[in-house]
Amino acid sequence: MRIPNGVVCIRQMQKHLKKLRRMFMQIVTRNYLSILLKNEFYYVRINFRYFKFSYNCWDYN
Repeated sequence: MRIPNGVVCIRQMQKHLKKLRRMFMQIVTRNYLSILLKNEFYYVRINFRYFKFSYNCWDYN
């Protein structure tokens, strides 16, 4: 496994985060009320998973 270049990784992360944030906001705005009604921790868990995923530099070549 190749160690990713730090700067490239950060740039990629920022790009990826922008994309993820857009997707995430769409998901949240669509489902926000139902999520809150079902389980207030569900939102936090999704949020955490998305951002944990987005910070994983190994996803980039």
